[in-house]
Amino acid sequence: MSTAFDQDQFMSIYPNGIARHYWTIARNDIIYRQLKSAGLHSKKIVEIGCGRGVVVEYLLKKGVNITGVELAATQPYPGAENAVILGQDALTLPEAQRAEFEVMMMLDVAEHIEKPEAFIQMMLQAYPNVKHILLTVPACQELWSNYDVFNGHYRRYDLAALEELVQKFKWKSLGSRYFFHSLYPMMKLIIKMSNSRETTIKAPSGAIQLFIHKVFQITLLLDYLVVPSRWKGSSLIVIANKGNL
Repeated sequence: MSTAFDQDQFMSIYPNGIARHYWTIARNDIIYRQLKSAGLHSKKIVEIGCGRGVVVEYLLKKGVNITGVELAATQPYPGAENAVILGQDALTLPEAQRAEFEVMMMLDVAEHIEKPEAFIQMMLQAYPNVKHILLTVPACQELWSNYDVFNGHYRRYDLAALEELVQKFKWKSLGSRYFFHSLYPMMKLIIKMSNSRETTIKAPSGAIQLFIHKVFQITLLLDYLVVPSRWKGSSLIVIANKGNL
């Protein structure tokens, strides 16, 4: 039930500068918009399985009160040093500290766990004042590739499977949706042509690369805002509520 990456995976997925990558910027923005639309951006948030703290660093800049907890003893992402707890099992944080949080996030964590409903249930029981949870997962099993194998994924989800997951830990979904719609056909074509994806993500550098990533970021944000939420994308997001059972 461990969600921890090893060092090779961390360096491949979260290199310094990854916060400037179009995928990272766009996902961070979408997560913040989802929190804000649900009125959760002003709550005290814990991110379970935060990695180096890339999302934490972004949300801190937005004024969000967030703490990240990561099982692996990795290096914190620059800017997140004081808001991430690394090399720590989230279940063994002091009870008083766990009681402070009102919102839990697990971002691309569930797919790493064979029985995610049991893992999530344990976490929710350990954080008694959490009333909302936000999950993101990779979408569409037809996009399965060596990238999923490298990162230790058990599955990719569709809308029905994500809603079923929420039902298994007996919370109420407030709405799930696909995002990164424009990446879906691109990834499908790449996998069909080569049956593989690059497993190392490179941070952009230089003015031209940064400009290209900015264009891609805007494209992904626009397709989140404009494309119907049930149209397939490469990722899924859901917010669930404890009170509406």
